[in-house]
Amino acid sequence: MIARLLLLTVSLLPLTCEASTAQVLRMFAADNADSAVLDLLETADLATDAGLSELARALLRRARATGDASRYTVVLGLADAVQSTELAALLEAEALLGLHRFAEAQERLVQLGGSHRRDLLLGDALMEQGHHDRAARAYAAAQGARPGALAYGRLAALAFRRGEPEIAIAGNQRALRATHPQDTHLRSWLLTEASRYALAAAAPETAVALASAAVREAATIGARQQQAISLLAVDDATAALESLQQLAADYPSPEVLRALREALERQGHCDAARRVIRQIEALGDRIDPRGYARWLADAGEQPERALALVATELASRRDPETLGLAARLRLQQGEPERAMALLQEALSKGRPAAAVALVAADAHAGTALEQIFLKQAHARRWELPTTARRALEERLRAHGPPSSTGVDRSPIVGHPPTT
Repeated sequence: MIARLLLLTVSLLPLTCEASTAQVLRMFAADNADSAVLDLLETADLATDAGLSELARALLRRARATGDASRYTVVLGLADAVQSTELAALLEAEALLGLHRFAEAQERLVQLGGSHRRDLLLGDALMEQGHHDRAARAYAAAQGARPGALAYGRLAALAFRRGEPEIAIAGNQRALRATHPQDTHLRSWLLTEASRYALAAAAPETAVALASAAVREAATIGARQQQAISLLAVDDATAALESLQQLAADYPSPEVLRALREALERQGHCDAARRVIRQIEALGDRIDPRGYARWLADAGEQPERALALVATELASRRDPETLGLAARLRLQQGEPERAMALLQEALSKGRPAAAVALVAADAHAGTALEQIFLKQAHARRWELPTTARRALEERLRAHGPPSSTGVDRSPIVGHPPTT
């Protein structure tokens, strides 16, 4: 509610009302303990596009670090006050990406001429919607205009989505070499991605080291979440629990709380785990609608609500994760034809999540496809709760040794920086 009021206030203020704009933003920054924005308000000239852009960029960096969507909403208001049509569209598109409104971001960007920043953002919007070939062209254009870590890192993430892990790892290393030591947020994102690649390659110890390095560079929500997941993968439930408790206090998303519940259960804290379940149910879809829909699917509860949440997500992005979750819910509802159509679309863009692959294996029990889906689930087994992971291992032993070629293609952990 506060964010909506801020958006309305900022968007209605004319450029001559510099003092009023600063006052509104100072209240927001103080309320959110945002020292970087408070410092900028002392020097930024809010009567100019340069000042508004500098302030918006600070808000975007903070939003990516904290996962607080209200800052993206404030940036949308600032974009309305910018005189330059191109700059306003770029700021608006970046905020829309952070809000997971990918199709809307794409609409804004395709109206602009080609530029390094525009091509990076357009590639992000296309990749999140599952349009991998078009995303590759956009990233290649950005790389051609200005070779560097920003384009290399995105091309690596895209290669990982497309099932090309060797290219992804090499591209990520190239991107890290191209960064400046002071680019801490960019380095943190790249190291977080590298940790995910290591998990997919069944190297959890390496994943822990990379995620810990990412947190040291910049303790963003994405880096901290990846560190906790990696700690769970090496069965260090004590360290994972400490990390997740701190993370849940800052960003209580369904995915974070689900991991926290598992860490508590591993430590035998059953009462605390039940309290986390109640917290997830109380928060509902306010932070992460798709994550909450996944939670409902795991619990087998409120299928109609879960389907409605996923339908809204599909309207903005038809990526493998969302398509796979929709397929899983349709299978749970006894609609195999619709589920298979969604699975086929998901598989054409990338393998679905481990839980979805398990559902697909069930749907193809007794056929050659069953083992293929089981192997895909095994490649992303770190996503599964302990009991489900053990059941998967037992099932695979009955089918023979798992393949080592499966690839995790889940969405980017945290929106990548653009500067």
